[in-house]
Amino acid sequence: MKRAIILLSVVGLFAYANANAGTRTDERNEEYVPIQLTKAQQELTAGVNDLAFDMLNKVVRAEELEDTFLSPLSLSAALSMVVNGADGATYEQIASVLGFEGKSVEEINAYYKLIIEKLTTADSKVDFVSANSVWVKPGFKLLDSYVTTVEENYLAAVEDVDMGTRQGIARINQWCSQNTNGKIPKFFDQPEPSIVLFLANALYFKGSWEKEFTTAVTDFFNHADGSVSQMKMMRAFRGIPYYGNKQLKCVELLYGNGAYAMDLILPEEGVSLEDAAAYLAQDGAWDEVASNLCTREVILRFPKFKIENDMPLNDMLKELGMVDAFTPKADFSKMTERALMISSVKQKTYVDVTEKGTEAAAITGITAKAESARPYEEPCKFIADRPFFFLIRERSTGVVLFVGLKA
Repeated sequence: MKRAIILLSVVGLFAYANANAGTRTDERNEEYVPIQLTKAQQELTAGVNDLAFDMLNKVVRAEELEDTFLSPLSLSAALSMVVNGADGATYEQIASVLGFEGKSVEEINAYYKLIIEKLTTADSKVDFVSANSVWVKPGFKLLDSYVTTVEENYLAAVEDVDMGTRQGIARINQWCSQNTNGKIPKFFDQPEPSIVLFLANALYFKGSWEKEFTTAVTDFFNHADGSVSQMKMMRAFRGIPYYGNKQLKCVELLYGNGAYAMDLILPEEGVSLEDAAAYLAQDGAWDEVASNLCTREVILRFPKFKIENDMPLNDMLKELGMVDAFTPKADFSKMTERALMISSVKQKTYVDVTEKGTEAAAITGITAKAESARPYEEPCKFIADRPFFFLIRERSTGVVLFVGLKA
């Protein structure tokens, strides 16, 4: 019989003020210091970002477009812990979805260990904390080699807990809530007796805009479904990094000391969301946009917004090529001697964007159960009064933490 596995990644982004999430201010950079990556590490970052735009490209092809918020870094980190336990075609397919083809688990692990350390210390005005844990049902045995790998490379604490009990689920939900500042208060609604393993990656980010926005005013927003509503629109007229081409226009809004940024991406008039997303998913397209951002005088207006999502990702991952992991063909022999197969991948997210900054959280859960499963010119205008994409990234590495659609 197949046994169960659930893997969870929690990513939180919080803006607004004071609480230090466990990283001492004196350990973090007061000034913006670019993070230096090797060529191989740059290639792994490109994989994370390719996943971001692959996910966005799939989202806009849904029958009904709606507000969406996802974390490619969360999903990539969770699947990277999974890939450490995978072998054969299962390994190759997951690595391909992650954009890590040809990379060894040693390279992947070293990359995540480095990137989390560097993100944590990038900005004294931003709290960024990563935490990992592994929850094992009493009686289920993980290979010692796998436990050592996640402990040493992901700094994961391993703890026994019975996920078939309310006490066990409450313990895990408490961990989720603590590591997302209560924005994702729980992952499990009820006990899951078939789950024998739960892996959790928590990321926490807290910062405010480098420059706050003028108090929002009410204006109209044209939604993807053709409806029109009134929304509070933030506004500014100042020098802002800007780029535009025939497909889209983009502005970059900085947090803290400038290590982190939100990019707003608005398709040009007459360009559909589908065509703009397909363009961004092309090799090198986003790099061209990001590398050509240049400070211009910009008349900027975009809405305050809040998005909460609960999105299944099985079909998306299968379409991207991760197939065997959802079938009895799954090979997780480097994790346990027991047979495992993934039954579901889901991401819960929250984001709130205001004049002061951004507050967001995400939980990615990957489960498997015993049953079968699946120069100066005229001011530029950037008036986001219609659907637009947005993302949050660390600027020197370019790694994308979150990506979304305001529909």
